Amino acid sequence: MAALVVVATARAAWAQPDPIAVARARRVVEKRQVVKDVVEEVVQVGASFTRKSFRGVRVLEDGERQPTSYFALDYRYRWNADGWTDVAYICDETGVVTGLQVLDWRADDSEAPFANAPANVAVFGAALLKLAAIDRTFTPDDKAVVVELVTAHDAQKLLTLYLTVAQRVEEAGRADRTVFAAVTGHGQ
Repeated sequence: MAALVVVATARAAWAQPDPIAVARARRVVEKRQVVKDVVEEVVQVGASFTRKSFRGVRVLEDGERQPTSYFALDYRYRWNADGWTDVAYICDETGVVTGLQVLDWRADDSEAPFANAPANVAVFGAALLKLAAIDRTFTPDDKAVVVELVTAHDAQKLLTLYLTVAQRVEEAGRADRTVFAAVTGHGQ
């Protein structure tokens, strides 16, 4: 498949992603801890996140400008006094977050997205391993990948893996609560 390109908001109804898939992806990327980890720990290291705004769903096109089944959630994160970063969370047709792309930003050059992330990658890697400890699907091979990414100082791939694990943990927790409610009659 050709490279995916983030494009404008969906132009036609047939190009709109499934609302259930959009809701699934938004559940993970809107969690306060995920936002703080994404903005303060990796994308804008040292920044103090102040607020976010959801800017819409974008369809993704391939290299021939044909719509794909993938979509992106477009957010603007504001941090410190006047800095901001626009981030697109890339999602598959089912709403699984598969990556992110910085679309635009405003800050000094020393505050460019990912500029200071390599210095923080070991701490973020440790946080990912802690989160992964409660993910039943995380394998020893997955742990080896995290160690490899930390060693390579690859903040963006580490962040993509973090989003995947955070989504699995969030969904497993929801499933556990649903099963508990069904079995015990609590929470219905």
